[in-house]
Amino acid sequence: MKKLNELYPSIDSDVWVRNIQYKVEEVGPGDLFLCLAVSNVERYSNVDEAIKRGAIAVVVQEDVGVRNVPVIKVENVLRELPFLCERFYNNPENNLKIIGITGTEGKSSVGMIIQSLLGNDVCGYVGNDFRKCSMFRENITNLDCKKLYNYLDEFVKFNCTHAVIESSSIALVSRLLEAVNFDVGVYTNVSSDHLDVHGNFDNYIAAKMRIFEKVKDDGIRVLNKDDIYFETVSKVCRDNYVSYGRDTDCTLQIVDYKCMYNKTS
Repeated sequence: MKKLNELYPSIDSDVWVRNIQYKVEEVGPGDLFLCLAVSNVERYSNVDEAIKRGAIAVVVQEDVGVRNVPVIKVENVLRELPFLCERFYNNPENNLKIIGITGTEGKSSVGMIIQSLLGNDVCGYVGNDFRKCSMFRENITNLDCKKLYNYLDEFVKFNCTHAVIESSSIALVSRLLEAVNFDVGVYTNVSSDHLDVHGNFDNYIAAKMRIFEKVKDDGIRVLNKDDIYFETVSKVCRDNYVSYGRDTDCTLQIVDYKCMYNKTS
């Protein structure tokens, strides 16, 4: 838990915040409510309902008048959410090396291989379907900002030093990873997928490339040189990358491999 004035120093209140909620029906006593409603009627209604349910403060981006709890106005509530979750969970990424993996195929496989090589006691894993480290494996649904930072905070508490995050194109263009900066960004491949979400292939690959915008200045970008879009991706990285593949000029070259029905060696 955090005190309200720790999350928002300009607010003169040291009341404890039990949790962060943005769905009014999930608000309980001691929660901080972020109002995402667009229309005035819904916004006023949700704020009143959240307070009735026990919210100790509300965060809005439009005026809702004076209430009997602090009303915190921000420029964009949706953008505020990941950064608020980051503060609420004590900036866990400051104590972890964060490895992000994007690509149409191979994200889960690469993520689990990395975790296995580093060790489950050292590296936590967050995917679309489950999270795990040496202490637990748990199936998850509907990964959101709250869950992501809660999981990273738990990895820190379990003495992990690294975390692998599957970074889908949808996660990269949504607010889920808005506050995350990667120490390592890994690209596997791109093929036609999720075009119903992104509209066309150019938008889709542009969404994938956002991972490299989020790699730290001293971070590492890892690219698959065997992928047909390698040249496009490498230009985004401005030659600041390492590569893997079968070509002799790859940074990490695959010199021999055997594909079997149940494994690759």
